[in-house]
Amino acid sequence: SSPSRSRVMDTLVNGKHSPPPRRTSSLAYDNGSLEKYSKVDLWRQRQNLPPISTAVTTTTALSSSSSSIQKNENEPIFTFGVLTDIQYAPIPDGHSYAGNPRYYRHAKKAAEHAAIHFQEEQVQCVVNLGDIVDGKCAAVEKWGGVVSDSKRAEIAEGGSPVGHDAIDDVLKSLSIYTGRILHTYGNHELYNLSRWDLSNKLSIPFTLEPTNDLVGYYDHLLHKQQNQPSSPMKLRFLVLDSYDICLLDRCPDTSPKRQLAHELMLKNNPNYPKEHNSPQGLEGLSKRFVGFNGGGDKPQLE
Repeated sequence: SSPSRSRVMDTLVNGKHSPPPRRTSSLAYDNGSLEKYSKVDLWRQRQNLPPISTAVTTTTALSSSSSSIQKNENEPIFTFGVLTDIQYAPIPDGHSYAGNPRYYRHAKKAAEHAAIHFQEEQVQCVVNLGDIVDGKCAAVEKWGGVVSDSKRAEIAEGGSPVGHDAIDDVLKSLSIYTGRILHTYGNHELYNLSRWDLSNKLSIPFTLEPTNDLVGYYDHLLHKQQNQPSSPMKLRFLVLDSYDICLLDRCPDTSPKRQLAHELMLKNNPNYPKEHNSPQGLEGLSKRFVGFNGGGDKPQLE
């Protein structure tokens, strides 16, 4: 996934910064055995922390100097949920390219548990940071999955590939949460779908720029405080497209953004183009110059 989307985020709780736990579908397993989900966050349980019911965790509290907020400083003004890297695929358990254990089918169930929690907590919106499915959906049989004869015939006649169905499956799991989900996308979506398809599936309002490239950036405003109705504070989400400049799903012949990505790769990664996804020999921030990453162009940043 793109480092720009996986940077460390701080959750501001009662005016104090607290780094959130990294949560993936693999948290449902411990030493190969399936743990049962409960209303107590698994991460908090492993850290011997109190249950969610007695601590603010997945909600984000924004502090204010108004007297009404000071009286209820333990109550968050705004609440929202965060999802990232669900990476569901209808294939057996396996490992990531880095060797980490992966539970591809269970990821859909993990998304459902997250949606249940967000619904119970009545968060005001949810942000999905991308990679809702895994790139291996594009070749499920290669990774031990099964494609039925009817599905194979459907694809041959121009029907939707497995990756489309996989996204639908995850969205169904997430539909338990009835609020607004702010979707963005990552490299794994682009292995399976075009940006046109992502616009329809995830309701991302792509902009067709003068370069004839689609770029998916937008904003969302929370203007109603959940627990502090007297506060004038509003919260605006800015959803940026971190695959604006990239090699993926950009026409190599006509896309200036694809050409710019090509030039950046030539300049910064000696493995390119032969091993375009390899960070071998790169150090520090230079490791971002790989083929599965991307960046933002000037129009959306302006």
